Amino acid sequence: MADANATPPIGIGGTDMMDKGEDRHGKIIWGAIGFGTLKLALHRKCIEKLFENNEQVFDAEEIFNIAKTMA
Repeated sequence: MADANATPPIGIGGTDMMDKGEDRHGKIIWGAIGFGTLKLALHRKCIEKLFENNEQVFDAEEIFNIAKTMA
């Protein structure tokens, strides 16, 4: 679960905005700052790929596929 809200109140109870894949009650939790680095890296990777061919369109599924190659 990911909580993108970095300002109080936190959207998912018990989440800290710095959480990076913390196990809380059997759920893997990411806080807003915790996944921010990955989010920015993914943005940069998508922009980099757009320079390879300017006719590309990235939908959510394609962005997810790009993210999986970064793991």
